[in-house]
Amino acid sequence: MAVEKSSKTSVWLDRLRDAMDGFRGQSRPTLLVIAVAFVLIPALAVLQYRWIGQVSTAERERMNTTLRRAMMQMRNDADRAVTRAYEAFLLETRGGSPESLEERASRYDAWAESTPTRNLVKRFLISEDNGSGEPKLLAYAPDNMEFVPAEWPAEWKEFREPGFRGLMPRAANAIAARRICPDAQPDRNEPRRPGRTCGWAIAELNVEYAATHLLPPLVERYFGTDYYVEVAAESAPDKILFSSHAARLETPDLRESMLMPRPDLLWRDQRPRQNGKGRPPEPNFYARSQSLPPPPVPAFRPSEKRGNGPQPRPGLLEVRVKHHSGSVEASVERTRRLNLLVSLAILGVLAGCVVLLHRSASRERKLAQLQMDFIAGVSHELRTPLSAAKALSENLADGLVHSDPQVRYYGRLLRDQSQNLAEVVEQILRLAGIQSGRVNLHLQPVPLAEVLDRAVEAAGPDIEQAHRRLERDAQEPLPAVMADAASLTQCIRNLLSNAAKYGDRGAIKLCARRSPEPNSNQVWISVEDQGPGIEPREMRHLFKPFFRGRRAIDAQIHGLGLGLALVKRIVDAHSGNVEVLSKPGVGSRFTLRLPAAQTAD
Repeated sequence: MAVEKSSKTSVWLDRLRDAMDGFRGQSRPTLLVIAVAFVLIPALAVLQYRWIGQVSTAERERMNTTLRRAMMQMRNDADRAVTRAYEAFLLETRGGSPESLEERASRYDAWAESTPTRNLVKRFLISEDNGSGEPKLLAYAPDNMEFVPAEWPAEWKEFREPGFRGLMPRAANAIAARRICPDAQPDRNEPRRPGRTCGWAIAELNVEYAATHLLPPLVERYFGTDYYVEVAAESAPDKILFSSHAARLETPDLRESMLMPRPDLLWRDQRPRQNGKGRPPEPNFYARSQSLPPPPVPAFRPSEKRGNGPQPRPGLLEVRVKHHSGSVEASVERTRRLNLLVSLAILGVLAGCVVLLHRSASRERKLAQLQMDFIAGVSHELRTPLSAAKALSENLADGLVHSDPQVRYYGRLLRDQSQNLAEVVEQILRLAGIQSGRVNLHLQPVPLAEVLDRAVEAAGPDIEQAHRRLERDAQEPLPAVMADAASLTQCIRNLLSNAAKYGDRGAIKLCARRSPEPNSNQVWISVEDQGPGIEPREMRHLFKPFFRGRRAIDAQIHGLGLGLALVKRIVDAHSGNVEVLSKPGVGSRFTLRLPAAQTAD
């Protein structure tokens, strides 16, 4: 485990060194652009984060304001329907003078015939104080157009109390207006004073009808599909009368009570317009209820607290609203995260473009350097055999060679130099052909022993010139391999030539055997030397075309850096792989793993 961690650390260090080398090799304008980009991108990220935070705060305020405005408009529309009924047949008329039961019934019938929300009022009732302490309750029967006795509901106990007062009192499902006793009316010349209450005009509201018929169109108009809405009775909060979705709203974003008559709507609806000029006249509502005391607080308020915000206004229904994403906060937070993600993606693309610019510039620089190294290497590799061949041919042409042994010696030299020249050209053409896909390998069962013999024979001059010894260890009988004979011979010959050139002591070992792994149908061919080894940082560049290690360059060893690149590409084309084991100061071992040919039993 420690060795693996050390290996990973060395790889990352090598990559860091390569990156630093790439930076050192860049031109000043390129470095300036990269530096400015790496400074601007974090600054832009910080500014973008702060800006998105400010936008989210503003969006939260906008959504809350829009929600409150929609709720207020919905409450006004719902309360307006009740207020119109309240004004139509509950309030006293003619300056507050008492009305007979027939007049009250006539006004109720007129309202019921003219309004589309007549079902909002379930019953119209009148209470009369007969002096016995228990007021009498009369319910209007529209079919017979008369008032008939009725029982007092238990929830209307406030209306039965003699001292109960209020501007717009209400019970659990009813609203009422005071009836003024005739003997309590002041003279016109006397100052106004509160009159005595002799009864109540009561409208029993159909709360279920309001929740299921009056409010749903308003919900669709003001909230649409962005919010979930549910409606419950104020007196029974757990009883849901209407819901736009299946689940309960446990923590609504906003809740509001509605369905109550409101003096401000009476004043707003009745105030005459004077082209926007002048002072509006005294509201008719207060003129008609001149004998009533004007208490500023309604007679009924919910006792329970709902959070730390302002308490809801009184009403018969409670409307709860919640954003479909869970809450307004959740919607804003989700939008904020999405904006941050998009912004980070854009900044990431910019950073990636900078990295790609750096890598592209480094790649171009490396390609230019490889091109120069290739030209220099090819020039050197071609110049040596050409110069030798030219000198030998000039000696022959000038007649400096007379004896047969000298002619034969010159002929061998010319042959060797021509062979070296042909090998250089062949390697370049073969690599170009493999990379472009123009070379087709003819894979067929090939006897491995014959391939090894040909490779040893081809690499023999390099081994002799390096004064090295070759040791062969072949497991007999060797199986046939699926290979292109010429290409595989070239691979093994390149490995042997490299071992001869880069190994500085000991023998070269050539081994061939079946794979020791169970259930493996492969043949392993390995070439091992006892040279200086390969530096760890150079291992990942080993099979790149034209790459040559630092030691090879310092020692001025001839070569183009194409041998191992050809080995890698040829072995990949044979559906095999190459394994490299190297230890500095000990040596290197290259192993070719090739599939064996299938033989009939």
